Amino acid sequence: MLVLLLLTLFEAIYHFHVDNEDLAWRVIGLAARLSLEMGLHRSETYEKHITTEPARSTSLKVFWCIYVLDRRWSYGTGRGFALQESDIDSSLPRPVSTNVEKASDDEDTLTMHTRLTHHLISIA
Repeated sequence: MLVLLLLTLFEAIYHFHVDNEDLAWRVIGLAARLSLEMGLHRSETYEKHITTEPARSTSLKVFWCIYVLDRRWSYGTGRGFALQESDIDSSLPRPVSTNVEKASDDEDTLTMHTRLTHHLISIA
């Protein structure tokens, strides 16, 4: 299922890069709903069903990428969010770089975008 989710995420990114933000918004909405079906918005899923640390880490990063892009393209198109804050467990780990020297640029970027998105939501 994670492979299908990644393919959907990549399709949304493709549509954005070919300047079709409306279709990117629709496809990221599909990815968001698939991530909800998979339970990636719930801490329990990571504790009980995703058994290895690399799989947990990848799944969390994919979920938060979808979250950030859902917010970005919803703001850009003026349409609603597919992922609602109330649906996401407050205990779900946010992407955080624990060691800046060893963290990859991708982790730093995801951490920054997630924090910015949460800040924008709090003032909106």
